[in-house]
Amino acid sequence: MLGAFDERVRAALDIWSSDPDTPANKIEDAERFRRLVDTPRMNLQALSMGASDPMEFQMAVLIESFDIHRDGSQTLGSFPDRQYITEHVVRDYLHAAETGHPKIDRIATRIRDQYVVYDRLILPKKRKSKTGRSDWAVAISLPEINIPAPISPPRLLDRDHDILNLLVMGMATKEIAHSLEMSPKAVEHRLHDLKKSYAAKTLSHLAAIAIVTALAK
Repeated sequence: MLGAFDERVRAALDIWSSDPDTPANKIEDAERFRRLVDTPRMNLQALSMGASDPMEFQMAVLIESFDIHRDGSQTLGSFPDRQYITEHVVRDYLHAAETGHPKIDRIATRIRDQYVVYDRLILPKKRKSKTGRSDWAVAISLPEINIPAPISPPRLLDRDHDILNLLVMGMATKEIAHSLEMSPKAVEHRLHDLKKSYAAKTLSHLAAIAIVTALAK
């Protein structure tokens, strides 16, 4: 069974591949996909890539249900988190624009004070310009995880890493204790300290933070 994002990817690719006409501009292009962004948390945006400097690329946000902490930025250069822009926006959009092919990926990263994991589909303008790449691209994205990052990521002992790894694997406290040859009380104590270190409210929350922290490294 296809997931919510997979279904929208299939529908978006059908629209992108079957429409013989190239829209007049990025907004008109993005509007073709608006009806697919019909669930909470999804984003729809378009990026102009006519400038020679990627930091001058212009972003138009049509739907922003998922906060990527752009603080109203309209150019990539004014986006607060430059590392995120360089590693996950400029590179990926240019790849789609230069190849002329859609790009589907899952992004796991840190954006300012948040750890995020989201699925994204980039759809470049079908006809390339004189620069050898598409003038713009449209993107649809759906977050899977969006949680606050610790203000200062804690330094963990090897045993703490072991406990977190087993927690992420779905083990209960007693199972972790048995696997690591520790007492359940000792494991409970360490898990309590780990929740405080990561500002996690529950063990499930702690596991989610541990997963995203590892993915975002």
